[in-house]
Amino acid sequence: MLQNEDLMNGHPLRVLRTQLDLSQKDFATQVGVSEATISRAESGHRLSPKVRRQLCDRLGMTSKELGLMGRKREVVYPSTMLSYNQ
Repeated sequence: MLQNEDLMNGHPLRVLRTQLDLSQKDFATQVGVSEATISRAESGHRLSPKVRRQLCDRLGMTSKELGLMGRKREVVYPSTMLSYNQ
């Protein structure tokens, strides 16, 4: 359904929605969630497990295929090496 070259143009859920020629509002209605949920998902925000499952069930795709795993948080650790110029 989603081709690799299509995915280079944006979030997998957005790519699918645009391939179906649907607005966020129409797409949300079709899959049974709010327009805000679609917007958040397409922006990479993490969705609740219930909503992810609902989207996957309605679209017949996995969370990974739909890009619904959320953004990985970047963890920054303070340096453990201190440099003293004495």
